[in-house]
Amino acid sequence: MFAQDNPATIINSIGMKLVLIPRGTFQMGAPFEEEFARDDEEPHEVTLSTGYYLGVTEVTQGQYEKVMGTNPAHFQKRVIRKSDSSMYPVERISWERAVEFCRKLSELPEEKAAGRVYGLPTEAEWEYACRAGSQTAYSSGETPRSLDDYAWIATNSKGHTHPVGEKKANAWGLFDMHGNVSEWCSDRYGEYPKAAVSDPVGPQTGSSRVYRGGSINDGAASCRSSVRFRQRPSEGENYIGFRVVLSPFGTAGAEDASAAMSRQKALVSADASKTGGSVGAGETTFMNIAGIGKSVVYLIDTSSSMDGPRLRTARAQLKASLRLLQPDQQFAVIFYNEYRVRLKLRRRAEEPMYYATDVNKQLAVHEIDRIASDSGTDHKPALLEALSLKPDVVYFLTDGDEPELSPADVRDIADHRNDATIHVIAFDDGSQTSVTPIWLQKLAQQGQGQYREIVAETP
Repeated sequence: MFAQDNPATIINSIGMKLVLIPRGTFQMGAPFEEEFARDDEEPHEVTLSTGYYLGVTEVTQGQYEKVMGTNPAHFQKRVIRKSDSSMYPVERISWERAVEFCRKLSELPEEKAAGRVYGLPTEAEWEYACRAGSQTAYSSGETPRSLDDYAWIATNSKGHTHPVGEKKANAWGLFDMHGNVSEWCSDRYGEYPKAAVSDPVGPQTGSSRVYRGGSINDGAASCRSSVRFRQRPSEGENYIGFRVVLSPFGTAGAEDASAAMSRQKALVSADASKTGGSVGAGETTFMNIAGIGKSVVYLIDTSSSMDGPRLRTARAQLKASLRLLQPDQQFAVIFYNEYRVRLKLRRRAEEPMYYATDVNKQLAVHEIDRIASDSGTDHKPALLEALSLKPDVVYFLTDGDEPELSPADVRDIADHRNDATIHVIAFDDGSQTSVTPIWLQKLAQQGQGQYREIVAETP
């Protein structure tokens, strides 16, 4: 397929540049002592037995349009107010559409003649390339500040994507592995193996696919080399894109081109038949965090500091998450400032939690649009009320406005969680000087959940 000496870089027929990533062994996941390390990042040794070519940049809007004939991206010129968005990363791409792009790219005459078959990198291939030999939290160093020259994230992106390759590349010449848009991987989401493995491809079953790298909406903690996110494969978001991988098929242990093509097609058809366009049983997502359980409580800060784009974003994301719930799941929504208001459905008896029937979800959406922001904030009583419902999952959305909770308060809340998973989402103002309250991060850690920083979209 390639020249025997395997060139260091390849430029394909649509101008996409790929760089050769050497085979090797590395420690995948986060060390237990790494700040913000999560339970699903358990460190383990991984060997990649063959080298592979990886896109130097995320797939751009221009490249996607050349192959697919359309540009679904949100951040096009009408939004970013630029005359040309062709060099911006394509986003609002589902996993299924990313795989379809790879298939169509592979079928272009020049690519087919060269025997090139493109796909999405595995999680292991992605993290190995992101780290580029590093063992620190970021390929650029150990501290969040080290990202400044390498990544577009919540603190410097101003809430929109940027042309690929504007920041510095990592040690292996790859741009935007942290930030700009998150990137799909081929794997289904699942627990990591406990022992050392070679050439892992992820679990054989599961309703979610993995994406990596963090995005313009994420704080530094969510852009670490080891951070994992998941999403159903039929869904696209304006912060998820992808880059392509090209393996030197024909070398030991690698599949041939026809087998690879069949595998990619099978992955899409398998997901379509299993998900039917919906999440798996007992699963939903909110603000890009997947939650699994039969009962979900949404706890939404509606204090005066949440007015404007933040509240609009909260409403939109809440309604989208409710629509993903299955009829056998239960939900409650609590809005709070100095007081607490539990969402009550009109023409329904007041209940601690409601089943997610179509009618109940429609009624909830109607009530959500009526919520306004006002007054101050009192976090602890609201959190305790949410936990008193004994849910499987709590989504806690706030801007972290004062008064902050003390370490003792956070411990007390964690002690009341009854095995509930507490996911914390914090609005960030997108400025370089923005500081996230530590108590929010600690609450997510002690609640065995994920912590995420986002920037509200302006109209």
